[in-house]
Amino acid sequence: ALAKDSEWVRQRQEMQDAKPPDVNEILLLDAEGRVLEGMSSNVLVVARGSIITPGEGILIGTVRNLVLEVCEREGIPVTLAAPDLADIDEWDGMLVTSTSRLALPVDFLELPSGEVRRFDPAHPLVARLRTATAAAIRHHSEPLADRPVAAVSS
Repeated sequence: ALAKDSEWVRQRQEMQDAKPPDVNEILLLDAEGRVLEGMSSNVLVVARGSIITPGEGILIGTVRNLVLEVCEREGIPVTLAAPDLADIDEWDGMLVTSTSRLALPVDFLELPSGEVRRFDPAHPLVARLRTATAAAIRHHSEPLADRPVAAVSS
């Protein structure tokens, strides 16, 4: 997907309105129960020392791309395929990525059945990716303190 259309905006608002206050993100699944992305994030699953994240059918996020660059640099294997909920018992952790969340570990995932699967946000690979992604973001960032700030009044 290159863009979400106006129908998506309406559907998203309905889901957002129904989201419980303690839930940070709602994940979007395909018809086969594979995780595609969040309403405003990309999803990465940590399983057996590797990362699983959809390779197509999603909006590719900037922070997700940085995580994938970190994986390549650090030698962490990546599978570009939508993670299947049927394999959730093999998942060690999850992250959602976005410009506002950066690389945020997932504490729990409520499945369509109502079952709750908990993850350790301090899992070693999750923590490693979070730290390395933050460093990559700092590396690619420009400090604003040295730049003049212009204010516009109406």
